[in-house]
Amino acid sequence: MVADSKDLFEMSHKAFRLAQRDKLEANYNL
Repeated sequence: MVADSKDLFEMSHKAFRLAQRDKLEANYNL
């Protein structure tokens, strides 16, 4: 259970970072 929750946390964290990067790139492209 602990490993699963850790993996979920890492996955959500990576997704969040990717979303933030996409937002930054979109702003630079304007």
